[in-house]
Amino acid sequence: MLLTLSLYQNLLVSTFFIVGLLAIFLLIRMIKMMVDHQIDDQMAKMIPLKSVRDKIRVNLRWR
Repeated sequence: MLLTLSLYQNLLVSTFFIVGLLAIFLLIRMIKMMVDHQIDDQMAKMIPLKSVRDKIRVNLRWR
């Protein structure tokens, strides 16, 4: 038995796939932004001078 999808079903499947990838991308981006914001807040408590804080970079490895 061959599984053949009509044009509408192909479009629907591809749309859900693209929307799912977009949702995953946005979720990962939001998590990274939240982590960066938390690091900035913690650095603000330790280093009160913004000019010094801007020169310090924190590199994270996202695996």
